[in-house]
Amino acid sequence: FFFAVMPCHLAEQCLLASQQTAYHVAHSNAPQGSKPGAAAIAGLISVAAAAALLLVTVPVPRASELHVAPAPTPSQVAYTSHVGSSQTQGQPARPTAPHGSPALPAPWGLTSAGVPGSFKQGPFESQAAATPAGAQVAWWAAWAVLGAALAGAFLRLGRQGPQGHASSLAMVTVSGTKQEAVRLPELPFDKGALAPHISAETLEFHHGKHHAAYVTKLNELLAMPENAEWVGKTLQEIVMGSSGAIYNQAAQIWNHNFYWKCLRPNPKSENNAAYGPIKDLIERDFGSFEKFQEQFTAACVGHFGSGWVWLVQGADGKLHINQGHDAGNPLKTGAGTPLLTCDVWEHAYYVDQRNARPAYVSAWWNVVDWDFVNQNLLSPKMAMAAVTGAVDLTVRTSHRVEHLRKLMAERGLDAYLIPSSDPHMSEYVPKRYTQREYISGFDGSFGFVVVTHDEALLWTDGRYFLQASQQLETPTWTLMKGAQPGVPTAEQWLGKNLPPRAGFGVV
Repeated sequence: FFFAVMPCHLAEQCLLASQQTAYHVAHSNAPQGSKPGAAAIAGLISVAAAAALLLVTVPVPRASELHVAPAPTPSQVAYTSHVGSSQTQGQPARPTAPHGSPALPAPWGLTSAGVPGSFKQGPFESQAAATPAGAQVAWWAAWAVLGAALAGAFLRLGRQGPQGHASSLAMVTVSGTKQEAVRLPELPFDKGALAPHISAETLEFHHGKHHAAYVTKLNELLAMPENAEWVGKTLQEIVMGSSGAIYNQAAQIWNHNFYWKCLRPNPKSENNAAYGPIKDLIERDFGSFEKFQEQFTAACVGHFGSGWVWLVQGADGKLHINQGHDAGNPLKTGAGTPLLTCDVWEHAYYVDQRNARPAYVSAWWNVVDWDFVNQNLLSPKMAMAAVTGAVDLTVRTSHRVEHLRKLMAERGLDAYLIPSSDPHMSEYVPKRYTQREYISGFDGSFGFVVVTHDEALLWTDGRYFLQASQQLETPTWTLMKGAQPGVPTAEQWLGKNLPPRAGFGVV
């Protein structure tokens, strides 16, 4: 232990000290050009100190300093075996060395018994069970670890560029902290899927050129040592806390990520009018969908210069139309929770419409994804996950829902209900709980499922809302949160959307 473990531990601690010293030197007030050299010198001094410490405390054991006791005679070795608390004579047990130290197995021991040795030199004194061969092997193993630490220090300094960061944008490295670079997300649909309203060529330029350029520029900025405070932050944290060039690039990435989620091919309603909970709130706050559409279009067409037009839900629960200039973001300004956005930068439409922004806005209405708008209304955190690249926890259940609807049609049922159950920590799990998890993918303890021939909905409460928003597959499922403005209860929804004398299937 003393020969092998202590040098490893000391080398590790000194290497960490060298890294911390290099970090502080690199972030000192020294001239920018001298920081890398100063950091390298500080690191080498710390590693040299580690080597000197090892030379003083763990010298090579010499034969004159290692006193080896003679091998024990057979009479000194006890032959016993222990079973429980009793002893049985006549069966060989593990040999024990003099002084009670355990035997060292070959090749560490010269004999089958342990050989105690006394090693005295330097400021420390230690008693160890060792042999000359074992001590030498442990000694060289310790120095191999120290050599690897030195090599790692040199490689670390060698990989740092002249500004103290990695040159590759695939990984941002600032002062020893590594962070995955901001990446360009894939479009949630094929590039030609929105035609003829938005062409594949427009998406090629808008997503593949403009959006990609913001990602590249932000990664370049994050790789600069003076921007180290943003390394390790999420995209939303950068948007909320930064300013200047970093904010402009990060906000444009966030806005575009959100914008792509607002679009979908094959609208689900006639003229792609709003439906679901958002429809009720639009009618409450704007009078009708047509009036809202007129006001939103006017804001898009009349916006001066480049920017974004947003539909947001304010802190008062009401819907508002918000305009953001350039990279304006409603989260940053505190305007409210973003529900829907239209990009009114010229790069969003100049390929298809040249300078005709009204024609672009008219075409844009045909591909709005109202399912995504409803998800943002019911679950603001779902919107955050959509634009920050969160891990996809969705359970794919659309094929199960379609199979259930076929069975419902065969039996003449208009709706299939799985009432809420909350086994929570109970050992008993009701049948309806497992069936709800199978059909919806949601495995929380509380939820009410309604499946009709056109809709699939799940009601839950605040304990499981985020979990459900991550697990439910959209647009197959609509998540309903009780007690939220504009969200009906399951009973109210059934009474409004099903015909009289409807047939129900219930678990």
